[in-house]
Amino acid sequence: MFHLPGVEAAAGSRAATELFRTVQSKLDAEHDVLATFERDGGVLLVPGPAARVGQLLGRIDQAARSSCTAGAAAAPDHSGIPAAHQEATEILTLAENLHRGPGVYWLADLAIEYQLAQPSPARTSLADILAPLREHPHLIEALRSFITTGYNRGAAAVALNIHRNTLTYRLGRIRTLTGYDATKPADARQLAAAMTAYDITTARTIGIRL
Repeated sequence: MFHLPGVEAAAGSRAATELFRTVQSKLDAEHDVLATFERDGGVLLVPGPAARVGQLLGRIDQAARSSCTAGAAAAPDHSGIPAAHQEATEILTLAENLHRGPGVYWLADLAIEYQLAQPSPARTSLADILAPLREHPHLIEALRSFITTGYNRGAAAVALNIHRNTLTYRLGRIRTLTGYDATKPADARQLAAAMTAYDITTARTIGIRL
């Protein structure tokens, strides 16, 4: 299951149709691959090793001239295809709701996040850690950027287009409001889990049976 950026707004348009034709032409050489297209993406049925999925998505990226996001799952046999499709769809939706970048995601890549997507008191408790930040979206984005850049202040500041000292100030505000310090390993792990739970519970459409 994959999504192509920029297609949804033009879904059903001539431009979208031409794009899907271009993508299909890239896949035509793979005679054993089945592809269907809908709205802003499509579904690939790929026989063979998992590595082949990444190769095919690379061809789609070339055809679309942009990087797509995909969820992937393996089926042990033909009867397992519907379940694999459901899993791939859930993984793709989860990756997008968690603001992950383009790429191919398998369950192993998002196993912790997938587990947190299931409703539980623990998930609620984690999401509540960031409750004091709900009225401060710039602090949420600062924390998310700090986490996604591997807790690198310089990289996070560049991603946010702010000065490093501004990021340091915002991290201090996060510590004051939540009681957790993102620069300390133990607290950072807790905040990372809290961010995942927060993004899942605040997503408008999660696409996973919660």
